Amino acid sequence: MMMRKLCLVAALTAAMTGFSAANAAAQLKDGTWTGEGQGRNGAIVVELTAAGGKITAVKVVKHSETPGISDAALARVPGEIVQAQTTGIDAVSGATLTTNGIKAAVAAAIKAGGGDPAAFAAAVVSKKTAHKVIKESADIVVVGAGGAGISAAVKAETLGKSVILIEKMPTIGGATVLNAGTLIATGSRYQREVMKETKDSPELAYKDIFRVGKNRNDPVLVKMVTEKVGGVVDWLIYDMKIPYGPAATQYPDHSANRQLGVQGRSVNFLNLMKGKFLDMGGKLMLETRAQSFIEKDGKV
Repeated sequence: MMMRKLCLVAALTAAMTGFSAANAAAQLKDGTWTGEGQGRNGAIVVELTAAGGKITAVKVVKHSETPGISDAALARVPGEIVQAQTTGIDAVSGATLTTNGIKAAVAAAIKAGGGDPAAFAAAVVSKKTAHKVIKESADIVVVGAGGAGISAAVKAETLGKSVILIEKMPTIGGATVLNAGTLIATGSRYQREVMKETKDSPELAYKDIFRVGKNRNDPVLVKMVTEKVGGVVDWLIYDMKIPYGPAATQYPDHSANRQLGVQGRSVNFLNLMKGKFLDMGGKLMLETRAQSFIEKDGKV
């Protein structure tokens, strides 16, 4: 008898909870509502459209998030919230603060529309699925789509190779996306002809780097960089047509005129190189696809 009473109480509680959530959702008035949340760099403002007690659209109308890093979250999160009818979705890898800012802004918009944010906050339970085996064939596989990886992939394509570029994050760039997109022009044709610098040399750049690095640098790596960077600069500027010019900030650590910067900072560099990679037939695999098992000609 006691067990039957407990079951009855549990059933009534569940029914009342369900009614309460449905009733709270129904209170979300039809129309477009604005909400604000805190992102990584400041306020994120969204416009939420509702009809029949449901969220029909979410649009980010204002933000100051970091380009490149926040792109995937800004593109994906609003649609995922609409599809799931909840802010309880997973954060986008690498852009958690931006994701949380969008979710907070949506919650504020729900409240502004008369709804209960808690009624739209149920966590999404993802179904576990078996890993899908993706079979691809290529001459070269480049792991990591940061500045070095994407450059290597593009260079390989210009040599006639088929290339797969894989990246575990939802966007390209890695740490490169955070910097200003500068490099040195030592030994380049561009340095001699455009910057009018004729006294620079790999040896001088080597000394400057070690002086600033307090002699803790890897001598093999520094020697390679200072001797090879000139060819890389000319390849980027003359062959790839990447818009480099004198860097906006000229640091006094350099004893020669050798500092370059790309227009639009590293985000523009990465997007331009990505476009060239894809235009030449390269295969770019991001996030979940990159985490899948890849076979080349039947071999790992």
